[in-house]
Amino acid sequence: MTELVVTYFEMTSPPDRHGRGKLPSGQYALLRAWNMPVHFYRYLHAGARANLLRPERLGLDDEAIGQILADEKIEIFVLYVAGVPAGFAELDRRAEDDSIEIAYHGLMPEYVGRSFRGFLLDQVVDIAWSYHPTRLWARCSNLDHPKAMQTYQRGGFGVFRQERSPMPADLALTGSDRGRNAGTGGLLTEGTDLSNIVPGPVGEAPT
Repeated sequence: MTELVVTYFEMTSPPDRHGRGKLPSGQYALLRAWNMPVHFYRYLHAGARANLLRPERLGLDDEAIGQILADEKIEIFVLYVAGVPAGFAELDRRAEDDSIEIAYHGLMPEYVGRSFRGFLLDQVVDIAWSYHPTRLWARCSNLDHPKAMQTYQRGGFGVFRQERSPMPADLALTGSDRGRNAGTGGLLTEGTDLSNIVPGPVGEAPT
């Protein structure tokens, strides 16, 4: 894999939650993290392979990460399953146009395929819309989980842009990674007509 393909999604009104997807089973909770230690932030990123989505943060030192965590407009939510960290999501509310980015949204490998991905996205989308932003947006790449793009579309997001660039050296895949990430994971391929991608349903905020 020599090319990095990043697909951008947006949502311009709160989604209609009628017919929302299957809820996970078992004991789980989504908690806002306050004053998160840098080492725990790094642990979440490593476990969820989050650096593959935002390679610009790969080289940040502890001080720079600490400044991000201290910003009141950065909100991090950790998903716990049976008391164990299973994934996390990060909302970035720093944009001057009052848009909100879902900067990260990922699971630890052990919790993939158990309906937690859609649940986590639904929860952070609802939290984000409580701020009445102008829009929500997110991104995923061809290094992300194969179902990442489908999750965003089913969650009410539509595609608005795609970028291609040479694969950064820091993200060069090992042989085992290539096997796990074979294909584009449902992402658009070269020459795909973006107008054929249908976003999920949107409507009034749930009551």
